[in-house]
Amino acid sequence: MRNRLIINVLTAAALVISCVAVAAAQNRVLGEVTTIDAPQKQLSVKATDGKLTVVTLNDSTVYRRVPPGEISLDKAAVISLDGIATGDRVLVQGKLDESFVARMVIVMSKGDIAEKHARDREAWLKRGISGVITALNPEKKDITLRTSSGPTAVAAEGGTFRRYSAGSVRFKDAKLSSFADLKVGDQLRALGEKSADGSHYVAQEIISATFRTVSGKIVSVDPATREVKITDAQTQKPLTVVVKDDSMLRRLSPDLVKFLIQINSTPAPGNQTDLQDKVEKSSVITFADLKPGDGIIVSSIVDADPSRITAVLLAAGVEELVKRQMQQPSRPLILGLGLPGGSSP
Repeated sequence: MRNRLIINVLTAAALVISCVAVAAAQNRVLGEVTTIDAPQKQLSVKATDGKLTVVTLNDSTVYRRVPPGEISLDKAAVISLDGIATGDRVLVQGKLDESFVARMVIVMSKGDIAEKHARDREAWLKRGISGVITALNPEKKDITLRTSSGPTAVAAEGGTFRRYSAGSVRFKDAKLSSFADLKVGDQLRALGEKSADGSHYVAQEIISATFRTVSGKIVSVDPATREVKITDAQTQKPLTVVVKDDSMLRRLSPDLVKFLIQINSTPAPGNQTDLQDKVEKSSVITFADLKPGDGIIVSSIVDADPSRITAVLLAAGVEELVKRQMQQPSRPLILGLGLPGGSSP
């Protein structure tokens, strides 16, 4: 009887927690503003999962604009509905009745987000370092990286850690992690400063992942599923590449392809960050530009299924590089992590 009573109490507690969680979810909407109907006092907000919510406003609705990255309203500016534009990010607090009625709308403007991303990107370019982990010292929290300019010691003590998860293609989706999550062979990017004596790099922020970079020729393209099937140049096995809306699609110039071939054959001097910046600044293409027979490079996060990958970066125009990869299948490509400041808001 006592055991049954405990089970009943625990079940009731679980139901209460579940109801509170559902109520909390019903009292807020987070996403991007897609339409604004000022006369009808309505906003349409699209969440990251694609769900669209129509938000009803009234004379009691409060509007605040906060700088990107702020976690409180201490620096919030008082605005009106006129201060909201399509593309802005909003957190709407209110109540779900027949429709979602807003009590407060907290806004991060599209322009402010773009400016912050530009500043972040510039910081990672000037003060960043990236490479492949070759050794780890858990006791001292020291990392040895293989970079384009040679081995580099990174002191990670006191730094914050984030890690990409499988299927994620955005920096903002990276999860908080720790030194213990790092593995030899991981690709890592750190933001920080060189030590006073220049012997090592002191990291303030660290982002890592177990990346996989493959090359191959496109066999087929499926616009309905946004999947590209290729033959892996290294393994000669079929591989399915999933291209999401947030995947970065680029076409590389012949000069950049030659440079990739060069550093893939013999490590060239210079920071890996410079290479990734050049790749990201290459010509933007769309899924519709991909055709059977094209040579592509795909950078992805390692997943449990080796036959499918989700593209973080897909680069076309690399037929010569794919040909070289087929001739030297033992030499892997490394494109690395995308610049955090260049990720989608």
